[in-house]
Amino acid sequence: MIRSILFCLFCLAAQFGFSQAEVNSYDFNTATLGFYAPLSGATDVTNGDIWDDEEYVIAMPSGSNFQFAGTPITEVMIETNGILILNSDINTMLVPFYADLIDRTDFTGDSLGVSPIYFDISGTAGSQVMTVEWANAGFFDGDSLDYVNFQVRLFEADQRVEFAYGTSIIVSTVDAFDGESGPAVGIIAWDDIAEEVAGGTTLLGDPNNPMSMTPQPVDLTFLTGLPVDGMIYDWYLITASSQELPNGLEAMTLFPTLVQGNQLTVSLDLTHTLDATLIISNQVGQIVQQNAYTFDAGSQQFELSVEGLAAGAYQVSIIDGTRSISSRFVKID
Repeated sequence: MIRSILFCLFCLAAQFGFSQAEVNSYDFNTATLGFYAPLSGATDVTNGDIWDDEEYVIAMPSGSNFQFAGTPITEVMIETNGILILNSDINTMLVPFYADLIDRTDFTGDSLGVSPIYFDISGTAGSQVMTVEWANAGFFDGDSLDYVNFQVRLFEADQRVEFAYGTSIIVSTVDAFDGESGPAVGIIAWDDIAEEVAGGTTLLGDPNNPMSMTPQPVDLTFLTGLPVDGMIYDWYLITASSQELPNGLEAMTLFPTLVQGNQLTVSLDLTHTLDATLIISNQVGQIVQQNAYTFDAGSQQFELSVEGLAAGAYQVSIIDGTRSISSRFVKID
């Protein structure tokens, strides 16, 4: 059942003429425990609909500069079953939580929908974040008590993608996911002739420490349960510059990744001197610290102050022109 519904959705998207190139430009980076921030004041695209297997198309506002694999995003299609389709020039599906989802009004008996799907763009030009949020979504085959909350976030500055997960309750995983062990998650393209995943990356296994699968073609893979509240899956853009040595920077490591205090140690390996900018950004893409550095060749460590940062998930990025390397940490009280 769950595969047949997904097949129908992918047939709908296939009218865009799927290309695998953009999908294969992204890879899974990390699963990090942070904080889930529900949207406030965002647009409810369902407008009170009691939805089930619906899609909502949103044109990107004038002046936005969101890209996926270097291609501008002009519109997004929100599939209520936990899929975000980007515009026809990109032919890409972001799948934060594929399942047979419904508005929970089917269980509550309300006259209007009680499971809004929100769309929001926040931040300043050049570092905006686009977020789509499924709030209080239920399951077609699930219990009346079942619900999930999750988001897709796209970052204007570096084309990064995040899947974030909030609170959830599922009485029976087998029932809610129609016999599967959990949701399907990934960034994928679909071959509607062969009826299989044709490219991209899917996740499987422990939802709090998932494995990624990239061979193609592949069947859908499923997590074994639900990501915990605050779990963030980070996806990065693979470019020529990120596959090569970015101006001599071979590796960056942060430790500890759970910071209780005011200092974070950054370890670098460089083949030659590098002039670059180091930024720290929060989980919604806002830059909270930015400084210029000159890094000498060789292996080195230095202390980075995180004093004054609120508890939450952050990303450290070293940027030189269009090239960058990033790693994440969580500040705890």
